[in-house]
Amino acid sequence: MFGDLLHALRLILTADAEVWQITGVSLQVSLTALLIATTLALPLAHAISSSTSRLAGVATWLIHTATAFPTVVVGLTLYFVLSQSGPLGWASLLYTRTAMTLGQSVLAFPIVAAVCLVA
Repeated sequence: MFGDLLHALRLILTADAEVWQITGVSLQVSLTALLIATTLALPLAHAISSSTSRLAGVATWLIHTATAFPTVVVGLTLYFVLSQSGPLGWASLLYTRTAMTLGQSVLAFPIVAAVCLVA
């Protein structure tokens, strides 16, 4: 265990190309997902917060409830949707950066919307 930690630190400190490539992909996927979630959540949060309708309260409740979605549920749902026999199987997106971005966007959307609603 301690040897594995030293090996990982050595890879990071020696600027291993594969480690930096993996880090770059992770940052690209995460930042893109956050940009997508923010682009969709900000207008929705603004519309809900400026509304006087009873539906605004229901929408706020739904958004706050969605922040508690387990990541496993979101991941499995997207797996079934994107798998070969799923409705979007024809797009061959399973195990791609696009699928990872989609999954992270789905997880980030209610969090960003809830933070905007509270603000």
